[in-house]
Amino acid sequence: MTLPEGYLNMAAFISQSEHSQRFLQKLKREYFLSEFDPIRDYNIQTIFSTLPEKANIAPNECISMFSFMNVNPEVGNVPFGDDPLIGILSETTLNSPTVAETSTAILKDYQQKIDPWDMGLIEQDLNEIKKRTIADQRRESFDIVIVASLIDRIPNLAGLCRTSEVFGATSLVLPNLAIQEDPNFRNISMTSERWLDLQEVKPGDLDAYLQKMRFADYRIIAVEQSSQSHSLLHYEFPKKCCLVLGSEREGIPAEILHLVDDCVEIPQFGMIRSLNVHVTGSIILWEARRQQALLQQ
Repeated sequence: MTLPEGYLNMAAFISQSEHSQRFLQKLKREYFLSEFDPIRDYNIQTIFSTLPEKANIAPNECISMFSFMNVNPEVGNVPFGDDPLIGILSETTLNSPTVAETSTAILKDYQQKIDPWDMGLIEQDLNEIKKRTIADQRRESFDIVIVASLIDRIPNLAGLCRTSEVFGATSLVLPNLAIQEDPNFRNISMTSERWLDLQEVKPGDLDAYLQKMRFADYRIIAVEQSSQSHSLLHYEFPKKCCLVLGSEREGIPAEILHLVDDCVEIPQFGMIRSLNVHVTGSIILWEARRQQALLQQ
């Protein structure tokens, strides 16, 4: 059958159009057009995790296959999915360690992002296991703890949480761990709290915490403008440090400043000479990470 000339002209145009080719490549990257197979992907992982994720369902609403395996470790003929851990975990029996225990030893070899279910199926869920693994790996290369105990505004704390995770901080110290359950916090943090080690130190306990960190060989660095401050342009961050941020209104109180080893300030060139504490922490953390990256090259 001969196609009408109009169709042939349209096909020729599409094959030669740069815009059409870009759109075609974009379509080829779509999961449902390039990867999805209704027969092969008829399994637990796809139905309860992959498809909800592709539909932009919140990660904590997705249920990973490991939640089901924790209830019934016998893989048997159940179509769990094609995760690389399945081959190893399929040897698990009812008399063997739990899936959570078994997978702990092999999570270091497989960097599979897991979205655990918040409904209590896993007593010690894999998210927490991986969070600790990530913290340990970060500590080996560059150990920086962000101390935000003096900050009380949730948007700033959430922004710091997100920045700390993105730039690979070891831990973030909050004045109250319950803050992470606040909807305003979650809207900004973008689930970064799931992949970052969080600690709670109340403002009244900050001096004791900093002394403990000094005994653990951390160098205590305050971000503050003072007569003894080092310019960020010339300061060299140690491999192991504790970065203290001040409150939005008062900065760092004198009783805390006398506990620090160094003060660092960001050069400013405008009239206001005051940065938001989240922005300040982000700039300092990025510079510290940049220096360590250069040393490792």
